[in-house]
Amino acid sequence: MDTFSRRIVGWSIDSSQDSALVVNALDMAIKNRRPGPGGIVHADQGVQFTSWAFTNKMRCAGLMPSFGTIGDGYDNAMMEMLLSVSRGHGSAFQ
Repeated sequence: MDTFSRRIVGWSIDSSQDSALVVNALDMAIKNRRPGPGGIVHADQGVQFTSWAFTNKMRCAGLMPSFGTIGDGYDNAMMEMLLSVSRGHGSAFQ
């Protein structure tokens, strides 16, 4: 999610949650948004986000990694809201 525009700019679907899943989503986001050097990519501390492949993809694109603190739901509040609404657990307008 591009937090400036609040648009979903990259996603990936697979049967397993591995580094390829998040690298594919990041690749799509980079192609869709074309961020300049120094852009920040925020993620939680899941193993797929802290993998060499994901962080290397960020660095090769000139992006800076940002990782949230463990167990802190506020770091990813925008994405958590989107996932909640998409699963039918609420409305963005409540």
